[in-house]
Amino acid sequence: MPRRTVGAIVSLVGVTFLVVVLGNGLFGASSAWEDLSDDVRPGYTDEAIAGLRADAQQLRALTNEFGNSVLPTLAQALGISEAELTTRFLGQFPATAQGVLTMPQIANALDDRAQLLEEQQANFRSADAIPTASRSSIAVPWFITITGILAIIGGLMMMQPGRAVPALVGVLGVIMLAVPLVTSLPQKAADADALNEAVVPIFSNVSIDATAGSITTLRAMAVELEQGLVPGLAQQLGITAEQAGQFVQTNFPAIAAALTETPQTLARLEAANELVAANTGEFAEVREVPNRMIAWTVVIGGIATILLASIALMTNEAAVARAENRRARRMQRAA
Repeated sequence: MPRRTVGAIVSLVGVTFLVVVLGNGLFGASSAWEDLSDDVRPGYTDEAIAGLRADAQQLRALTNEFGNSVLPTLAQALGISEAELTTRFLGQFPATAQGVLTMPQIANALDDRAQLLEEQQANFRSADAIPTASRSSIAVPWFITITGILAIIGGLMMMQPGRAVPALVGVLGVIMLAVPLVTSLPQKAADADALNEAVVPIFSNVSIDATAGSITTLRAMAVELEQGLVPGLAQQLGITAEQAGQFVQTNFPAIAAALTETPQTLARLEAANELVAANTGEFAEVREVPNRMIAWTVVIGGIATILLASIALMTNEAAVARAENRRARRMQRAA
């Protein structure tokens, strides 16, 4: 293969690298990933996942208590039927009634979120370590850009005779190949692609709006429980508010716990949902990047550069041998 052709192909490898970086907006996407990963990293911890499951369990306990204990106990205490109490309850505490009806769905959604995050913990840790745990992902587009520019320059210089430039280009090819393999970039890139596809539901507007609606429902229920149920119960039973509070704590432990813990639970859920909503733009930018394809492009480009540099070296050796033969023949004829 002629040296000019070999050099042109090496330069084409460099051009391909630059197209990959610029065409996929890798500098912007890498910056977006840094911001996104910093924000969502706490959500992938075991503690955060356990917290979601605990919140779901609390809602289920509250639902079960309303269904199995509240109505029978209050009906007996008030001396009325459960049917009559249900009618009265729906009229006096509509937010609580709505909350009781929707809590199973909310609990299921929290469990599903916890399950998804747990399943993606390994993929997130892998993607978060691109290129390494101690280096920013912005190093990746810089690496591809710099090696691409060097490949273009080296390819152009390889069109001239000589051994030095092909040797240097061969070293460049080794670097192109070694860095992705040493840092496990192809596997990490595949994990990043899998992660991005898996968490699409979390970053959807439907999910964000549904979570916001759930928070609104739970907050209205919490306010009504604190400001309406206990005072209303005291009035119905003819006891003091303090006695009514003690009655709730004794007979309805899940409701008593909700009165204490719901504000903190709602604050956590709202903060998490606002964080997701604030990062939808970054996620959309990150999701568009074909990470695995880019990683393998660098690996294949490195292999191609090594092979082409080797061909250039062999071509140069052949050219030198031919020149030596011609010189020897001339000397023989002259003699």
